[in-house]
Amino acid sequence: MMQYFLECVGGDDPSTYSPNGMNGKTTAYLWYAWRNLLGKRKELGVAYNPVEPFRWFAELEPLITNDKMWWLLMNEVWIYNSSFFTEECFNRYGRLKLPFKERIKWMEYLDTCNGKPMMKEGNFSSEFVNASYDLLDENEPLYVYRSFKVERGKPIRKGLVKNSPHSHQQENGAGLSFTELKSVAVKIADPINAYHFEKYSGVEENDALDIMENALGERVRNNITYRNNFYSCLGLYRIKKRDIMFYTDSMGEREIVVQPRNAELVDYRFLNLVDYCATRITEIFGNHFGENNSKSKSMLANNDALYDLMPSKSQTKVSSQHYERILISHQSSSGSVGCVLVPLWYSKSSVGKTNTHQPPSCLGRSGSYDP
Repeated sequence: MMQYFLECVGGDDPSTYSPNGMNGKTTAYLWYAWRNLLGKRKELGVAYNPVEPFRWFAELEPLITNDKMWWLLMNEVWIYNSSFFTEECFNRYGRLKLPFKERIKWMEYLDTCNGKPMMKEGNFSSEFVNASYDLLDENEPLYVYRSFKVERGKPIRKGLVKNSPHSHQQENGAGLSFTELKSVAVKIADPINAYHFEKYSGVEENDALDIMENALGERVRNNITYRNNFYSCLGLYRIKKRDIMFYTDSMGEREIVVQPRNAELVDYRFLNLVDYCATRITEIFGNHFGENNSKSKSMLANNDALYDLMPSKSQTKVSSQHYERILISHQSSSGSVGCVLVPLWYSKSSVGKTNTHQPPSCLGRSGSYDP
């Protein structure tokens, strides 16, 4: 069915689709057919079930020979799970030859009604994205963040020596997705894994996985990065305007998509339980300003400044009992996590000592401390 659908629409120009149904192939039909085919159901809310249609899309996307149609259909898949995409699929045909604003236009096409985008309050419109893009300097480097997982003992840089000519290239943990916000990158990383449970609570790996599965769902069991032998990292990258393939705020993450070979790894550090505490407090404050937590998690103007106010391991000493309480709360609601975190950190924080005007090479904390 997926193959038949992609063969039907793969060569069509979506700009010829009529919003009023005059030509038999309408935007409404395309919207309904595509989401239905991907498995989106009203009773499932924003969830998709099963995952197979997305794998089929990854296998069959070469059938989409029309570049506009590619950008129109890919957005829904990207939001669900960007891991289904490779550098090769973006380079196919003339997909990257379309101007940046054209790509953004078609990505938003199926979420537009009567010329107005249907987006969650707090997310950025295509007009805002395009205006921001115009302000970027072609010759000035842009600094963005990305969190990634790396297996213990595996090199992160291609050049093991700091001054190596290849040290800016990433050996393990590279990917397409970056963000403007450090706090969002850390949240996406979900820094806690079985290692932290064992270190602070003496809980063995299988028991730790049970706790995390209760909080995060079945994906924990199928994701080896939640086990003891993986680290979470935060990387700082340097990119150029011309290398930005697209920008999306559909998930409230201010996401910038660039091919890994065009992103220079400037610096990185390991993430740990301190970062989890900092990003959770930042999220709690952000949710406080949203109505029923419905607004974008990136809309708070000073997200990163708030995140950097949280004390680093070198600034304060927190007992193992406090960390254990945080880990225990991790398996329940975000509210209970906040009850543990806010009094703890605000009683020990060094508010006002953090310099928020540091150069972009600074990741916000000193040193690559123990994860």
